[in-house]
Order: sequence, then structure tokens, then C-alpha cells
Amino acid sequence: MQSVLDISNRAAIATALELDLSRDEDSVQSLGSLATKDGLITFAGINSSQADQNAGKNEHLRTFEVKYPPRKRQRTDISDGDEKGKIEGMGKRSLFKRSTAPKSETYQRGLRLSPAQKRESGSKRIGAVATGMAKDSEIVVFDATSATPQDADIITRIDLPEGDEAADMDIAEPDTSEFSLAYCTDYDIYEQTYKYDFTAKEAEKTPKGPRRVHQMPYPDAANANPKSRSKFRCIRFLNSQNLVTLSNKPNKSGAELRIFHLYPTGPATLLLTKSLPSRIKSAASMDVCALDADKSGNQQVAIAVAGSDISIEIYVTNYQRATDTFSPFRSYVTLRDVHQHQMTKLCFSPFHSPSRAPDPEPASTGPNGEPIPPKEPQPAMHPGPQYIRLASVSYGNTVVVDTLPLSPLEPQNKHSRYVLSHPSDERFTTVAYIAVITMIVLVTAFLLQSFLTGFSESESGPFSLLPQNFRHFLDKPANAARGVQYELASKVESAVPSNLPVVKARLRDLLATHGGSESKALVVRDGGDSTSLSVDVHPDREAYLKQDTAAMHWDQLSREQQAGWKAKLVQAGEWTVEEGETVLKGVLFSGYAGMVGQVAAQALGA
Repeated sequence: MQSVLDISNRAAIATALELDLSRDEDSVQSLGSLATKDGLITFAGINSSQADQNAGKNEHLRTFEVKYPPRKRQRTDISDGDEKGKIEGMGKRSLFKRSTAPKSETYQRGLRLSPAQKRESGSKRIGAVATGMAKDSEIVVFDATSATPQDADIITRIDLPEGDEAADMDIAEPDTSEFSLAYCTDYDIYEQTYKYDFTAKEAEKTPKGPRRVHQMPYPDAANANPKSRSKFRCIRFLNSQNLVTLSNKPNKSGAELRIFHLYPTGPATLLLTKSLPSRIKSAASMDVCALDADKSGNQQVAIAVAGSDISIEIYVTNYQRATDTFSPFRSYVTLRDVHQHQMTKLCFSPFHSPSRAPDPEPASTGPNGEPIPPKEPQPAMHPGPQYIRLASVSYGNTVVVDTLPLSPLEPQNKHSRYVLSHPSDERFTTVAYIAVITMIVLVTAFLLQSFLTGFSESESGPFSLLPQNFRHFLDKPANAARGVQYELASKVESAVPSNLPVVKARLRDLLATHGGSESKALVVRDGGDSTSLSVDVHPDREAYLKQDTAAMHWDQLSREQQAGWKAKLVQAGEWTVEEGETVLKGVLFSGYAGMVGQVAAQALGA
């Protein structure tokens, strides 16, 4: 059955027309339409019955004429009784060569028409059909101005290499009556340009035969296993010189989009690559919608992909004509659970720049300076709301149409081009994302620094590769956490009994003089920063340990504490690594923690 659906109401889809097709023939495999004054001329790929195919006759290209139902009339209009549209067949045609296989299984796998152009004189279009399951695969390019193309309307035949089929194809129109055909097999992309004279039915081909512009590389040059390569699934022109492809990775391990730039000669250049979300193991279909361009040729393109998880991913990319480049793919929206069964096809509605009202006439004045109103009311400055629509179909014979609103890039300019995703929103999202990531990194660095202060102060810690100023900046939170300790440092000195004589000297000298004494206390205290240390000798070890509860022998320190003290000693010039840890075993190390606690207790007792 062939149906025409009315989607004028965005809230519901209604069936406008239906036509029952023969049950003896195959189902519709491909579809393409040309607009007419009252409706459509529709080309469809439908295989003939098995009996006809066995007889060597397969009229696979069918043409139908669709006349729309008339619009709802005003109550004052007189009804003519003909309030219904209709669908009727116009012809059948076989464009493919007759198969030489013992059993013919050739069907019309793909059909593609050149894009409709918005011109005052209208546009003439060409089409292409590709075989499927054929022994000798081919693509036939034809003049689509004829409802039932004849042999004279065939522009060219393209014979594909043995074992290859055209997975997908697309047609662009760089100039009037000049067309570019691009198609992909599993692993290759081809292109050919045609300058076609519709009156004389003559074509000038550039080059003479299709040229291969890209070949899917092997992931491992040493392993040329075809099963390890991704396969092209869909191909679409973004403009006359750039195209996007959809490919599936091997073993259903994902899918990706790629943008290629075409040159007049030589291979294409890969510009961008976008891997689809990991939940999409493979993709079934893709379509693009190029929005209107500004005077400089800049425009935005929407790209929709149907995933194996029954979701639709919609991306946008911005084209800059001056540099002939595209911005990275940006996700616009994800439509989940679109159908109950796997999707088979996606299709965007074409978008053309809406008609703008003429600029208002300048205000005129009378002989005495009084304003003269215009003769006719001035039309609105801006067009109404603009939309693009995306239709999807599934194996369950379901159709879903999603409506996506557009907005002017420059709302104050009535001649502004339209966008689906505004660049200012994209910039805000990018800035917000960078800000969040930056905050996470900084907070993580601060937390690490508070625990690894000794490492950040040393030359061999994990922060040693950072610039000195940045290390100092990261060290501020840790210093702030120890701020109370540093503020009480002066009180700690007064907490040491004044009746105990203290001898201050360099650590090396004191070790040489008092290192072997068991009664004296050789004490190293933290002075509050990385280079300030106090080295003292107290005559009574036991009396000092009662006063300074934070003091510990070298063997009592943890590995982290030992590493921190060694770093401080090296920075203060009191010790070197070559001297070894043995000389430090008779030394007491104090971080003032115990003395600070004692001072606080004395203050509370007072």
C-alpha cells in the first residue's frame, strides 16, 4: 500500500490518500518525489512478480501521480463536489540491464533524486537508481524530467566492481544543469560530475568514469583482514564540495560520522570525525538538512542518525565559507524510543529561506511638514516561525514525524539566516563545560596538596613539574589549614622552661659535638615554612620531652613524615642525602603540635 500522510497538524498525522498495490509484487524498497503544481510525481522501487522475473522481465521503477486534496474552502465558497485527491499509476520501467544469472534476484536497492532548487524558472532534476543482490551490480543515472524514463533519458550506466554494491548515493547540483553524483560501497567512495543538456539529452562527464576519492583504511596495516574494517552505510552531500558519511565499525562495536572535502582531482581530505555514543552499536540510516546561507555563504547543517537502540541522534555543524571548514559536531538533541521496532529510514524535509517582506517605504511629508501615511499597510518585517521536520519509518510499518524549531541567527536583521542551534548557546555550553572541569581539577589539586604538602615543597614530589608560582598558589590552602599553628608559634617558644639553658648551633656541628650524648636533647623544630628550621640542644632530654609532647625520634616518624623532614632539612641546608639517615636517628623532631596543645591547655586553665 502507498499512502500520502497529512502532517500539517504537528500534533497528529492523518492519512490523506491511499493506493493498494499488487500483492503478487514486492514491497516498496525506495522512494523519491518531484513536486508539481497540484501534487507530486513519485518514483518508487518495486520488483515485479516472481513469474515476471523468471521470464526475464522486472519493471522495477514505478511512477505514480499524486494530486493533493484541495485545501479547506471558506464557508462562502461553492463546493464543486470534488473534495478528494487521488493517487494513480503512470508507468513502469526497467532501467537495469537484463541479469545473466540463472536465477534473477536483482531489485532496486536505492533511488536518489537531485535536490529541488528554489528558482523562478523552476529546476530540472536527474535521478539515480542502484541494484541490490545482482550478479553484476550497476548504477543508472537518468533524466528525471520524464515521468517514465526511456533509453534516451539514461545519462550514464556505472558498472560496479565484482562483489560490490552501492550502499548509498547522493546527488548535488553545484551549478545550473551541472550535477555531482557520489556513492559508496562497503569500503570505497566514488564521485563523478555531469554537465547535462536536457534539450539535446547529452552529457559531459568529468572524469570519463567515476573516480575513487577515498578508501576505508585498515586499522592495522600489518593485518589486512576485511572484517577488521568499518563499512560505509550512508553518504550525503553537505554542499557541492563536502560530504558526510555514516560508517559502522566491525562486530557492532559502534558507528561514526566523517566529513570529507572533495577536490576537482585527487583523493578527498578527511576533515572531521565524530564517534556516536557507545550505546549505539550500529546505525541504520542518516540524512542531512542544509539550512539557508547568508550573503557570505555561511550556513548550519543538521545531521540525523538512526541508531540500533531505536534512538535518533541529531547533530549540527557550522560551515564557514571563507575557510571552507566545518565546526566540530555538536549534539542538538537525542530522541529516544522513537519506534517499537528498528528504524529503516530517516528523511529531513528540505528547507528554503523564507520570503522576506520588502523594506518599508521611507516616510513622506506634505508641503507643511505633516506626515503622509503610506497608501497600503506595510507588511510584517519578519517571516513567521520556521521549522524543519524529520520523518522516520520502522520495520513495524510505523511513521514518526518530529518537528524542530528554527531561530534567526540575528533576530534584529530580517534578512538573517536561520539556525537550529544558536552559536551563542553553543559557546555558553562550551564555557560552562570548561568551567566545571576546571573547578573539578582545582578542587582535586587543593585536596591533594593539603595531604601532600611535603611533596609539593620538595623538588622530587608529584608537583615538581609545575611552575614555581603555580606550586606556591596550590600550597596556599595547605598553609591556611596550618595558619593557627603558625600564629601560635611565638607562644610555643615561651612555653619552653626558661631555666633550661639552650645552646643553638648548626646541625652538623651539634651532631659532631653532642650526637653521642644520651642525656642531652638535640631538637629540630619546624619554623613555619619550607626553609626555616630551628636546631637546638637542651641539656635535659627527659625534661624537654615532658614539655614538648610533639617531639619524636627519627624511628617514630612515619615514612611520609620522614620524607617531609628530609625535604625541609635539604631546603634549609642542614643535611644532604649523601650523609644518610643514620645521623638523624639521635635527633628529636618537633612540629610544635604538642607545644601548641599545651599552650592552649594553659590558656584555658588560666
